[in-house]
Amino acid sequence: MAYHHHDLHRALVDAALDLVTEEQAWDFSLRKVARRAGVSHNAPYNHFTDKRALLAEVAASGFRLLQQHLFAAIADEPDAKQALFRLANAYVDFASDNPALYRLMFGPMLADGHQNRPDVTIEAGAKAKTVLVGLLQRGAAAAAFSFHPENTEGLETAHLTVWSALHGLASFVVDRKAETNLPEGKLADLVLTLLLNGLANPKNRESQDNG
Repeated sequence: MAYHHHDLHRALVDAALDLVTEEQAWDFSLRKVARRAGVSHNAPYNHFTDKRALLAEVAASGFRLLQQHLFAAIADEPDAKQALFRLANAYVDFASDNPALYRLMFGPMLADGHQNRPDVTIEAGAKAKTVLVGLLQRGAAAAAFSFHPENTEGLETAHLTVWSALHGLASFVVDRKAETNLPEGKLADLVLTLLLNGLANPKNRESQDNG
């Protein structure tokens, strides 16, 4: 099959993404990727320095898919809190439906000897997080959340808190380590509800505020 240079690059990434999805692993060879794409076994080396570089592009594709998935989940929900519940469920569902890809996106596989991750993966991951950031900003502007929309520290803290909770929950679900009797389909809702309401007893919070 004949490809233009850019098209072949994309075809190799898509072939590797398909293999990760089908095999739920990434221990396949570059030769196998080339066969899946229908090109010579040397073709991948014209586009990627090594397998890690190809897998970095696969992980970046995963982040772009996650970004699209999250955006689609909240696109038609005007209420920021309800949209946040939709986003939480969409995030956990994405991880549950794509366990190997999720591990590749967030795991240590792509880090080099200095724990640095490829730029293409970092950039795609940062863009995926903008969906949550935008939602939190929208909610703050509507007074749905406790921080002011111009409070940068409040926004960053809220983003880190929610993303950490969702990533931790998704990782537990993917690796079957949640060790809970709670229904899996309601985990995101339950965790997010507690996160929004807080652990402290409302009466104790009130007395602390008055004190």
